[in-house]
Amino acid sequence: MNSGSNNIMIFDVDTWEAETPVALGDGKNPMNMAFYDDRYAFVTCSMSNQVLKVDMQEKTVVTETTTGTGATGIAISGDKVYVSNTGYVGWDQPYEQGTVTVVNATNGEVIKTIDVGTNPQSIAIASDGKLHVSCTGDYGANPGVASVIDPATDTVVETVEIGGAPGMVATDLVNELAYLSVWGMGCMVYSTTDYTILNDSENMFLGKGGSGILVDSEGFVWVSVWDDDQVVKVNSTGTVLKTYNVGDSPMSLAQRIY
Repeated sequence: MNSGSNNIMIFDVDTWEAETPVALGDGKNPMNMAFYDDRYAFVTCSMSNQVLKVDMQEKTVVTETTTGTGATGIAISGDKVYVSNTGYVGWDQPYEQGTVTVVNATNGEVIKTIDVGTNPQSIAIASDGKLHVSCTGDYGANPGVASVIDPATDTVVETVEIGGAPGMVATDLVNELAYLSVWGMGCMVYSTTDYTILNDSENMFLGKGGSGILVDSEGFVWVSVWDDDQVVKVNSTGTVLKTYNVGDSPMSLAQRIY
């Protein structure tokens, strides 16, 4: 996905040849994408304050739904799409109220807007189905929190006062933990069952990296380390199992499910 050129690039995983990109339209600035099924995907667009439903087979935009300011994070639960809106309006302006917009995946209509913490960046789903929203805060008076949403009621049922400035969130479905990456410093960790904080900003998990994070299906944590050009595999207790040297400045991570 290319924010600058407003398109999605598709590659054949056997030949790595590029197919015709999916054009999203000018002025979108696509940020994140989530697949609804094997045909449709949803894309958040921070500049146009929208989420787009894209037909990946026909390579066309099906619906465009207006969300809140700065649509960024995304997760899909059942037939509902959850979009986090950062509320960023400019470097010299205060953040608007952080929100999550709930969208009907079938027709693109907005179901509800949920108030969450300041500057919500990322959403992940825990083993009990609840959505964990990483809210970075404003890097000043309002520190980071994690807002937990119950999709049965579309309400915030818990606010984890994690502190610091968390960015991405990844949930461990095996060990029932949430990992919140902090750029260049590692991760903060809390339980997704009782919300006990295990690692906060004063006691970072791993202690480096955090430009990207992924928890695989076995509960191993993968962290990209921008400064060292590495990807690190870690277990849930923080033991580094393997370090991979990769290209310059690694960021996002993804797992291929066979």
